[in-house]
Amino acid sequence: MKKAFSILMICVLLCALIPAAFAEDAIRGYKKGSGYVYVYLGTYPTTKNGDRESVLWRVLFLEDETNEALLMTEYIIDVQQVIFCDNVKDSDARNFRLISDYGESDLNVWMNEVMLQDIMGEDPIIDAVVEKQYGRLYPLTDEQHLNTDYGFSATRWYRQKTRMCPATPYAKNHLLYENYGSEHPYLHVDGNGNSCYWSATIKDPGDVKLSLVGENGHLSFGVYTRVNVGVRPALVLDMDMCRIVSGTGTIKDPFILEYVPGN
Repeated sequence: MKKAFSILMICVLLCALIPAAFAEDAIRGYKKGSGYVYVYLGTYPTTKNGDRESVLWRVLFLEDETNEALLMTEYIIDVQQVIFCDNVKDSDARNFRLISDYGESDLNVWMNEVMLQDIMGEDPIIDAVVEKQYGRLYPLTDEQHLNTDYGFSATRWYRQKTRMCPATPYAKNHLLYENYGSEHPYLHVDGNGNSCYWSATIKDPGDVKLSLVGENGHLSFGVYTRVNVGVRPALVLDMDMCRIVSGTGTIKDPFILEYVPGN
């Protein structure tokens, strides 16, 4: 009886230690076998009716030398075109502006001038978001989507679970133009609940397509004016300008960050 009681107590103690084993006390990048740590940062329309909720981000990588963390949203949070075009006729005729780099796109301007401010609002932590090649908010590039250090598969084609992503109810139901056309006016969702989202790599200078991550996680291409491709933002945070105020870094209990003034 005593032996059985002792075994029971050991089991209880081990169970009590399980949450602590998975809890984190610092920001880190992807770690094989342990996965990601998560943070809440900003708010955005999330529900089907557009109610705002905290935005969940996964930390892909932490650069030790600069203490800069690369974050990407856990979900597709919106829908947008690469080059804005409000009618199917011009889209089908390819009657829209061409670009030689993602940085020249309407999507890049919109993400940095509209979406970033919408997410951050009046939170001073926006000052900790680092300016990079494509501003402060952008999709990852193909090269980044193939980076195993970020937890992704290095294979471009076929089904790649590491890049598959569901969308928020808001994104799935966000219609860009009321009368655009009947062919997939909303974000397309496959049978597993995953959707496609843009990648910041053009097919070729002078072409009409930008790279995207397909519903099954492969990297493909889509015409700039498609209205059914999601936006899954990424950004870089200067962690010297942030501190953790709560949370354990898990997906169910993400870190809450606070801006550190004066740094």
